[in-house]
Amino acid sequence: MTVLAIIGGLILLAILVISIIEIDEYSENKYDYKPFSIKNTCLMIIPPALALSSVFFYDKQLPWQQNLHNLNIIILLILAIISFILIFIRIAISTNFWIALYSSIIQFFAALIIVAFVLLLAIGGSDKKKKR
Repeated sequence: MTVLAIIGGLILLAILVISIIEIDEYSENKYDYKPFSIKNTCLMIIPPALALSSVFFYDKQLPWQQNLHNLNIIILLILAIISFILIFIRIAISTNFWIALYSSIIQFFAALIIVAFVLLLAIGGSDKKKKR
């Protein structure tokens, strides 16, 4: 059963990569714009970084600081949503709505995985240094 899950995951990953390549080529031929360019992908790292920074860098607060911390989380999440919408609009202006929606969602989740991995490595690496 585990082998089937691994094979199914690899097949889904292959379908995802093929669809990204096909949409990128279609968009380049029709609109002369690549939605999965390095520039767009690097810009898409900003929303998950803002969203995850509110979760990963939580410290125990004094009671009068708790409301300020909640406000910081809300502000970070609002900035993440605004930056995602701006990047989506940037892609939608150059292509169409559906290509922009697909590429924005795929790039957001890919960036979310990358940012979460980097933050977990940073947190895990700091614990090893403290133990020495």
